[in-house]
Amino acid sequence: MSIDEVDRSSLVFIAAHDDAALEMEKYARALGFTRVISIYHHLFDIEVGEPVQRNIPVKVSKLIKNLHSGCLPAVYYFSLCDYLGHNKYNGAIYKKTYMHFTTFKSAEQRWNRFKDRIYQFENKGFFQDYNVKIARDYCLMDCFHRLILAKYYNVDALSCDVYDCDASYFSNNIFSQDVLIQKKI
Repeated sequence: MSIDEVDRSSLVFIAAHDDAALEMEKYARALGFTRVISIYHHLFDIEVGEPVQRNIPVKVSKLIKNLHSGCLPAVYYFSLCDYLGHNKYNGAIYKKTYMHFTTFKSAEQRWNRFKDRIYQFENKGFFQDYNVKIARDYCLMDCFHRLILAKYYNVDALSCDVYDCDASYFSNNIFSQDVLIQKKI
């Protein structure tokens, strides 16, 4: 079936992050779809059910300890240092990493949003606008940027929602604690 054959009154569910979702919504509306809904923030609930616990304070050090192998936390950390003037890559590491997952435009938008969040924390202090999503074994499922910022700004704990799954559910994660444990940030 071609998209041209889909009834324009059909529900369109978008399960993409931030700017990619906005681009998809704009495209769907340009095609004439009127019932477009973003479900990204509900994906964990859809996949593994409602959280079994909400608003649980969890030490940042415990969340860092439970990260799995990969590079994204290190990329976020180096990008944070980049923005704060500790090096001069102008977000190149961040954008290059994200271009493995998305377009240059989306990578640039994500970098700008991360810079905005860093700026907010620098000027207004650390804040948490929604809970971090973790598995019952304290495996981080979402909010990696926030975790890196919490670590950098010496935040003791984050408010978390705990889901009834464990790290094996996310066996394809590409995240690592190595740099964060070896280098005091």
